[in-house]
Amino acid sequence: MFVWDKSIQRIETDVTNVVQLFRSMRDVQMALPGLPVQESCAYLCQYRVGSEIATVAAFHMQKSQQLAFYVSQPSRVAENRADEMFDSGLGFVESMGFLLCDMDLGLHDEQDRSMLWESLPIFLGEGVGQQTATSSPQPAPVKKAVEPAKPTPPPAAKPQPSQPPPAATAVVQATPVTEKTVPVEPPHSPAAVQESGPEVDDSVDDLLAAVEALRAKRPGMQTRRRSIKPAEIQKRRIELRQNLGRILVSL
Repeated sequence: MFVWDKSIQRIETDVTNVVQLFRSMRDVQMALPGLPVQESCAYLCQYRVGSEIATVAAFHMQKSQQLAFYVSQPSRVAENRADEMFDSGLGFVESMGFLLCDMDLGLHDEQDRSMLWESLPIFLGEGVGQQTATSSPQPAPVKKAVEPAKPTPPPAAKPQPSQPPPAATAVVQATPVTEKTVPVEPPHSPAAVQESGPEVDDSVDDLLAAVEALRAKRPGMQTRRRSIKPAEIQKRRIELRQNLGRILVSL
C-alpha cells in the first residue's frame, strides 16, 4: 500500500544509495486530489536509508510542475523484503495506466550516473521546470521574410467559335476573244498616182478642163489664157496630181 506524503518535496539522497530506478515510457493524463487534470510522468525509486530500504512512487505533473510522492507502508523495510516492496510499487503505478522501464543506472559509469540522477525532477524538487524556463533567455523574435506576391496567371483565352469554311465560288473561264485584223491599205504615193494609168490622166484632164472653164468665165481670163505656155500647163498638171495624191492618202 502507498500513501501520498505531502511533506516530501524531493528525494534527498546520493546516487550511490539508489538501488533501483524505473521511469514511465510515456506520459499519462491523470488527476490527483486538489490538482487539475494534466499529463504526468511516473517514477518508482528504491534507495537505502541506513541499513533499510525505502520505496517511493513519484508523479511529476507536467503543466503545474508539481510533484506527488507516494510512500510505501511501512516506509522502510529490511533488505530481504526490498524486492517484495518494489513489486508492490510496480503494481500501484501501473494501476494508474503507466508502463515503467528500468533506467539501468548500474550500466553507467560513476560520473554519468551522477549527472543523470541530478538532472531528474524527483531529485531537484518542485517548480524546477518553471525556474529554468523563466531564467533562460528568450530567443529574439525572428522576422519572417515577406514572400513576394505571386503573379496572377493570365486568364485563359476563350476558344473562338469555329467558323464554317467559305463557300466555293464558281470560276468562270473567260473565252479568249480573237481580234479581227482589218487589212490596212498602203498609202498611195504620188508616184503610184502618176503611174495609175490612162484612167487617172483622163480624170485629171477633165478636172483641169473644168477649172479652165470656170476661169474663162471671169473677166480678163481671155488674155491670161492666151499667154499660158504648154510647159506651164504640164507643170500645173503635175502639181495637181501631187495634191490629189496627198488628198487620197489622207482619206
